[in-house]
Amino acid sequence: MKALTVYQPWATLLVIGAKLYEFRGWAAPRVFWGQRIVIHAARRKMIDTEIETLRRTIEAGFHDGGILPSKALPILARFRDPDCFPLGCGVGTGELGTPARATELFPGVRGVDPEIFGWPVLKPEAWANPVPAQGAQGFWKWGKR
Repeated sequence: MKALTVYQPWATLLVIGAKLYEFRGWAAPRVFWGQRIVIHAARRKMIDTEIETLRRTIEAGFHDGGILPSKALPILARFRDPDCFPLGCGVGTGELGTPARATELFPGVRGVDPEIFGWPVLKPEAWANPVPAQGAQGFWKWGKR
């Protein structure tokens, strides 16, 4: 199974179904479309001001539609709890959908970068117990690091 490393809080938001897309500057290779992948939380520590800005943006309704406020806000309120946002571990899985340009996903939304691709993360499953692992850039083989 392949894995993808994602910064927190995005990794947890993906596996709980609060974030519907992972955004990257490239389209995921076709070989991974429809495949279940591990979502790995990077070791990068979260920055309080980034989380607070994200929370306020969602509360104000200025998100792109790729975030479900009812799922995201309760857990973002607990961002100082290390059990909510573990670092350096697999946190769950999701099925990778067909990527599309962000402008196609959110037509008419101002400020959307036409060079960014949204990768749908379908059927997310959060793991009850995160699995420590060293991540890597791009897709990498889960269990071999």
